[in-house]
Amino acid sequence: MCGLAPNNVQLEVLQGTVTTFPLCNGSQPGTFVYTPTAAGPITIYANGNSGNPGDPALFFYRNFQVFDSPTPDFDVAGCLNNNTLITLKPGSSYDRYIANFDGGPQRVPLMPGTANVVASGGATGVTVVGFYNDNTLCRDSLRKSFTLPPTPTPLSFNRLTQAPRAGTAATVTVAGLQSGYQYSIIREDAAAPGGFSTVLDLPASTAGTATLPGAAQGCYRLRRVDACQLQPATSDPICALDLSVTAVPGQNVLSVSYSGAGASAFRIERNGTLLTTLPAVGPYTDAAVLCGSSYTYRVTAVLPNGAESVSNEGTVTALSNNIPPPVPPLVASFTLNNTVSLTPVLASPRVPRGSVLRYRKTVGSRPARDFASDTTGRAIADPTSFDSLRVAPPCYTVRFVDVCGNSSAESSPTCPAFLTATPADNEGNTVNLSWTNFTGPDPAAPTSYELLRLAPDGSTLSTLPVSGNSVTDFTPPADRQVLRYRLRISGGGIPADTVSYSNVASVARRVRLQLPTAFTPNGDGLNDVLEVKGRFLENYSFVVVDRNGMEVFNSTQRSETWDGRIKSRAPVNGAYVWRFQQIDETGKLIRETGTITILQ
Repeated sequence: MCGLAPNNVQLEVLQGTVTTFPLCNGSQPGTFVYTPTAAGPITIYANGNSGNPGDPALFFYRNFQVFDSPTPDFDVAGCLNNNTLITLKPGSSYDRYIANFDGGPQRVPLMPGTANVVASGGATGVTVVGFYNDNTLCRDSLRKSFTLPPTPTPLSFNRLTQAPRAGTAATVTVAGLQSGYQYSIIREDAAAPGGFSTVLDLPASTAGTATLPGAAQGCYRLRRVDACQLQPATSDPICALDLSVTAVPGQNVLSVSYSGAGASAFRIERNGTLLTTLPAVGPYTDAAVLCGSSYTYRVTAVLPNGAESVSNEGTVTALSNNIPPPVPPLVASFTLNNTVSLTPVLASPRVPRGSVLRYRKTVGSRPARDFASDTTGRAIADPTSFDSLRVAPPCYTVRFVDVCGNSSAESSPTCPAFLTATPADNEGNTVNLSWTNFTGPDPAAPTSYELLRLAPDGSTLSTLPVSGNSVTDFTPPADRQVLRYRLRISGGGIPADTVSYSNVASVARRVRLQLPTAFTPNGDGLNDVLEVKGRFLENYSFVVVDRNGMEVFNSTQRSETWDGRIKSRAPVNGAYVWRFQQIDETGKLIRETGTITILQ
């Protein structure tokens, strides 16, 4: 423009701030470049004159429109059946857009301001181009990759669990959520479009369980759709299960509200243990309760497909019905230390708070007396010494008093068995054993006995079936100085997982030392060495000294023998003194001494 303008023409560009080009005249033709700083209208005008008197002034202008060319902003997601969802984000300034898929459809028109579901031909990349209607030169594009969703698998909605307090929250258990899909928990709602309302959106990364913000009555499903909302799928319903529990005298009443149908069974748990399984829902009465005891119930509806609906918990404290509680059986037994141990057989492992077990003891023909009380339900011990117990064997009873003051009848007396062991000969090579009758929780039930041979630590070496009240052990362990015995007792009303034991009875046999009076270390193979022989020789000390009191031999085990040599010198005939010492298994110190003569 400058080259065509007359002398003294001033060119300016108007867009926001006025910009003036360098002065140009006929001798200064040129091209001047101006770059707009923002989109919008722009005006270029010229103003000047030739400098000759009478020439008219020159004024010229022209309007232009400057366009912006931003990069298109969009989201893309793969869908089923090779479809793609392209969503242009708000604020895009182009008048129209097209999508070019990698190796697939080209120039697919897109609608601004809406979600575009278009066929991608299986492509996993797309380029979106933006255009203006009035200026096709100004454009820009952006490419994005996307992933097609995997083949959908069956929905797995496994469990709906109400929170402990009804109506507050619930937990859903799901499995197998696949990336590339949108999942949600929906609830049947007649007022909502389609008859369902969305309760919770689940990311595909959800593993295991998720918590619902509310737990209204109704039926819930797991819903799956792809990004294009194509081929929506829902699981079988799981309906909420509400439980309320009321305590009435002597029993707890369970009321169940279930909004579904088709459950195959209803499991009722009490204090975390299965109580019963019912074929249909309805009121249930639990009469096997103790006054003052706390009970927590939960009901589970089992659906034909294996899914479960779990109710809230219901907790109550049982009320008294003025009926005596059941009699607790009592088992008397001995520990390895020969202390009487009394074990009550209770319905629960601990005595309910506020209840008590009261024990009584009978000795001989004397009247029974209060012996002990306990609030734990664990085994208790009779501190009376065993020697005193043996003189007057006791029997024991127990009764249960609940928190409401209701007392059971007294249990049948239980009497531990007392075992006696005596040697049948001087050496204890045969042992006679006898015992008193054991009396269990059910005196009329048959009782069986088994004799145990014990090691010093109480472990069982061997067993011997017995009957009646006595037996003779003809083959006691030959290598044991102290023979230990114990009866293991079953039957008599003792529960199957419990046994009673008698006291430990023992027979201590004497340590025997056998030494010759002389030996002949002459190498003829007969009586050439001195050997320590006997029975039950353990951890002993054996020393031989000469007539001057000098030690010539010592040993601590039977494998060590003396050939008569003294410091490798040949044996010297004469008499020698020996000393033996050992602490036996009973703790008794044994000392013996004698002489041995060397003859050649």
